Amino acid sequence: MKNQAFFKLFMFVTLSALFLSSCSIKNDNKCIIRGTVVDRDSDTLLLLKATKSFRMAEIGIPIVDNHFKYELDVKDIEAYQLIFLDELQQGAWHTIIFFAEPGTVDFTLYPKDEYDKNIINGGAITQEYYEIEKLEKKLFSPKFDPLYKKTHALLDSGEYWSEKANILYDKISATDNMDSLNVIYKKLGKIQETKEDLSPKARIVVGKIETVNDERAEWKYNYIVENPSIATYYLLMQDVLNNDRSKTVEGLIVKTFPVFEDKFPDHPYTAIARDMIDGMESAKVGGEYIDFTAPDLKGNKVKISTIIDNHKATFLDLWASWCGPCIAKSKAMIPVYEEYKDKGFTVIGVAREKKNTEKMKQAIERYKFPWLNLVDLNDENSIWKKYDIPFSGGGTFLIDEEGKIIAIDPGPDEVREYLEKILE
Repeated sequence: MKNQAFFKLFMFVTLSALFLSSCSIKNDNKCIIRGTVVDRDSDTLLLLKATKSFRMAEIGIPIVDNHFKYELDVKDIEAYQLIFLDELQQGAWHTIIFFAEPGTVDFTLYPKDEYDKNIINGGAITQEYYEIEKLEKKLFSPKFDPLYKKTHALLDSGEYWSEKANILYDKISATDNMDSLNVIYKKLGKIQETKEDLSPKARIVVGKIETVNDERAEWKYNYIVENPSIATYYLLMQDVLNNDRSKTVEGLIVKTFPVFEDKFPDHPYTAIARDMIDGMESAKVGGEYIDFTAPDLKGNKVKISTIIDNHKATFLDLWASWCGPCIAKSKAMIPVYEEYKDKGFTVIGVAREKKNTEKMKQAIERYKFPWLNLVDLNDENSIWKKYDIPFSGGGTFLIDEEGKIIAIDPGPDEVREYLEKILE
């Protein structure tokens, strides 16, 4: 296989899946997942909750002779996802959604380019979810398909991107240095905010797509308010967990969530959605940072407000040992920290790690990060959700002495410019 390290990572959990499947006993709270894989050589499926990042997958289901089976304990009925490991390794994958209900879910799964042929037969909630998906496609595919066709035509003819964007994309292709790439991506992000990355023709098409997207969102939220269920709760959660959501969708989330919070107060989605909505409203420029407590590498619990309250400016660095761009951003901040650490500025690092902190410790030692580093192991503190970046490797936030977020993902020059204004 191409990525031996990835397979070693899942070797133990794959064997565990075999053991658990063979040793399980009959139980009304079991969801039996079984299926057939057609015309593909994949040998492992990853199984995880649909609200979790694939990086936190802990269950590997082996595919033997084109068949797979696994028994999942059901506590709360939630959406789960299956992902083919080989697709994940190649960097492009489809997620296969089902709801873990007591009983059996049968799958017939086809190659990635035949994803629409997949057959999922499960319980009532799984079937409800796919019926809603079919209805949505019936209503909106006729509106989207011609616009997507125009988009592809502009891309094929080289008329989609603006001259500004093409220059930046050329620089990205020609640049290997991570620090330089971060600067270029920052510039690209700025022109994307104002759609300056698009050609005049592309702006027209994108504007029409956004109009249909808003129309679909209005339809969707009217539907789920009228039909509150676990299936429609997950439809809401899909948008809650998508930090690329539109302002229209954000407004609909805030308006609709109380319906589900009242109906399902003890469901796991409710706590997740509350954290995410708080983050959506606070974790932005001009908003207030969200306090949390996390342990350091010695196990001492630290409440970040005790640090932020004692500094004129704080750089909150959410990173991970497996996130290359995160580490590059952290490294770039070391000179700024050393220059201003005795003048009222500090950095708090928080690493998003899985299973243990060994790789985190190695990264800190290798890159000589000089500031306090805390850890969110297995997302137990939900910090990434609180900061509205649930599936990201990391994010950085510059916070002033009043607790206001001054900048999100600022570069070292931007941080230094701000510090020079307030500290000198």
